[in-house]
Amino acid sequence: MIKNIIFDFGNVLATFDPMAISGKYAENEADAAALAAVIFDDRWAALDGGRISYSDYTNDSLARLPKRLHGAANRLFDGWCADLVPIAATAKLVEGLRARGFGLYILSNAPECFSAAVRENYPFTALFDGEVYSAELRMEKPNQDIYRHLLDKYGLRADECFFLDDKPINVAGAAACGIRGMVYDGDGEKALAAIEALAGTGVIDRGLAARRGFLSGRNCAQSVLLAFSDVTGLDGDTAMRLASSFGGGMGRLREVCGAVSAAMMVLGLACGYDADAPTEKEDKKVHYARVQELAGRISEAHGSIVCREILARRAEQQRAESGEDEQTRAMLSTDPTPTPRTPEYYRKRPCAALVESIANLLDAYLGELKQTRDAE
Repeated sequence: MIKNIIFDFGNVLATFDPMAISGKYAENEADAAALAAVIFDDRWAALDGGRISYSDYTNDSLARLPKRLHGAANRLFDGWCADLVPIAATAKLVEGLRARGFGLYILSNAPECFSAAVRENYPFTALFDGEVYSAELRMEKPNQDIYRHLLDKYGLRADECFFLDDKPINVAGAAACGIRGMVYDGDGEKALAAIEALAGTGVIDRGLAARRGFLSGRNCAQSVLLAFSDVTGLDGDTAMRLASSFGGGMGRLREVCGAVSAAMMVLGLACGYDADAPTEKEDKKVHYARVQELAGRISEAHGSIVCREILARRAEQQRAESGEDEQTRAMLSTDPTPTPRTPEYYRKRPCAALVESIANLLDAYLGELKQTRDAE
């Protein structure tokens, strides 16, 4: 069963077009062609593989270009990492797979300068659980060592992974390691059909999606809201920003749990009331009753819907087990500085299990509401 999807970056997640990139820095098409022919020639593979430093590559390229193009070339070398254009069909595919609970990973042949700047220039990469770039490892596709490195680094099984790359030779390299895949041509719907056929189900595991989101670094509210993106209709970036203030019980104030807040956002978008409807007063009463019902179910499962109270229960357990008062104080802190996401953090906090549980409780409740509506 397929559980994890591995994406190449260039021409899968974003368009890598040497001529288009060069055109941003050249004064005319002829100069753009001259820049592209030299800078993005066959030597680029050595840069991807970490076999030549970026400064040496730059100097070698300048030596091959006329001096009048040196200024444009230097600007290109300084800026091209931000010039790839995200592919809309792939963005939709990524968001859909994220919502279904698939693990998402990037495996790309790329220079070190690109991997160092990717999160800043391409916010959608925050949706991914892990990334591996070639140059910093001195490995590259299609050699098997880089695929095995990805599997080992993130504890993945080859037979549970599916790989998307625009180059047949790289898909073949993955297959040699036991990873199934396909050559990606920009058709996200075709890729999704292939993945779902191998996954054996189109059912979305909300809890797993939320848990994976939290373990990848998202806050509790973001993890739950993104797990229901197909219900809310929110794109990934909007959902991340909307939920960004609610982590840690609203900015670590330890008030209402961020996962609960996100659950109520989803409930409102799924079946909230219309303020302009003639039945607005009655609709509001019905919806508030739903909010209270869901909150009651969460509170019954976890003792409260308030962050500090949920964490206090966990802290009491830890104190009884090991007397770790320092860890208890850290857990309940309202200092706005986020706690580093270390293995120890995940071991001490109940949050990963909590977001999974709340997402599942919400999913079950939405299912009940749908059954009631369908029966009417």
